[in-house]
Amino acid sequence: MTIIEIKYLQFTGSVTNPIVTGRVSIQNRTGIIVRLRTAKKSIGYGEASPLPNFSRESLTDVIKAIKSLQIIIDERGALKSQELLASVKHLPSLIFALEAAIHSIELRESGSKIAETEIEMNEVIGLEDTKATLNKIHIALQNGITTIKVKIGRSNFEEDLLLIHAITKKYPDITLRLDVNGGWALIEALDNIKLLHNNNIEYIEQPVADFDNLLELARVSSIPIAPDESIFNYREAMLAVENANICFIVIKPSMFGFNNTIKLIDAASRNNVSITISSLYESAVGKSANLYLASLCKRKTSHGLLPSVKINGMKLTNPFDLQNGKMKFGQNIYPPDPYFENEFV
Repeated sequence: MTIIEIKYLQFTGSVTNPIVTGRVSIQNRTGIIVRLRTAKKSIGYGEASPLPNFSRESLTDVIKAIKSLQIIIDERGALKSQELLASVKHLPSLIFALEAAIHSIELRESGSKIAETEIEMNEVIGLEDTKATLNKIHIALQNGITTIKVKIGRSNFEEDLLLIHAITKKYPDITLRLDVNGGWALIEALDNIKLLHNNNIEYIEQPVADFDNLLELARVSSIPIAPDESIFNYREAMLAVENANICFIVIKPSMFGFNNTIKLIDAASRNNVSITISSLYESAVGKSANLYLASLCKRKTSHGLLPSVKINGMKLTNPFDLQNGKMKFGQNIYPPDPYFENEFV
């Protein structure tokens, strides 16, 4: 594919459901929408929104790389898509944006159709008190959402334990996921898990920060362990997928790239590992790409794609439709067809 133009639009937007974790409070997001134009006049959109204190690259790094690409295209008149991607391989969020844009163009040009499907969602509840947490679970159940991810990792584990007992007592039939965001030491995790094993927990996400410690914990834990932010690159993600002690893994595609996520999904299917596609709180453009990736997962599970970032001046031809805890997905959602009031540069 020959790219004759790359432009971007920087945005700042508010998160629809702000999240408080043990590491950070996420209320607003800043990122960019990338627009590619090909020699065939086709247009594709992608999103690069690295999350501060989480992603390896910054938004400044991403914009600098795009401006460099613009200079090269201006000088040469065009750039092959392979060269485009090779030049920014050190920036995962930009790779994710460009690969998603290229994929959407290829899909349109080939005339391929996306099958209609429904993708189950999980609710995410931050570090809240018991009353607020139970109320949010009640609202989620009213919306048909039966998989609930609760952030834990307080300095006093007894508070977490009381909360979990309250949840499982009032809502024994939900699918419960716990997310520690790497807040426990290995010995601490071993002790805490012993107190949690009778609470019908699907998995504990990122209980410890270190990847090797997490794999050791997965080997001995009575509750399944799901790696997330301890995986820093595609190689480690593949090691986790191929580890016999890992049954669940949480993947944020903008950390690995669009194409690498597809490879991880294929590998997970071969190894009977369940992948949860999770967002970095992207806008509708990134969310559309994430939903496409979730639709490829062979083992059906609930995905963490409910949070969105609202961008003023951007509209979708077909907004996302959540019914009975499931997001409707198909040709009308991906590739995204956004309208922007502001100019790309």
